[in-house]
Amino acid sequence: MIGLLIYGGVFAAAAAAVYILILEIGGLGTPPSWTRDLIAGGLAVAVLGWAMQWIARRFQKVFHRRCIQCGREAIKGSIYCGPHLREVTILERERAELDRL
Repeated sequence: MIGLLIYGGVFAAAAAAVYILILEIGGLGTPPSWTRDLIAGGLAVAVLGWAMQWIARRFQKVFHRRCIQCGREAIKGSIYCGPHLREVTILERERAELDRL
């Protein structure tokens, strides 16, 4: 979701900049005022997205993920602690073996 803000803002600013460039190179007149507003707004949204991403990463360091079964600190990138992750992995392996038969 945050990535959408960043990419959307950068895309909007880039599109407006390309539009201004096309008008100036083609000699089609002065660009409308909304293009400069779109560049400023797009960059503002992108900066807001980057700030939110930075804050989210700081919160992840402060508030660690917890195991969904026991509440202990989970392994990075997982929703389970070490013992429960092993338990779930073994169960999944057994289930996959039974599916093959």
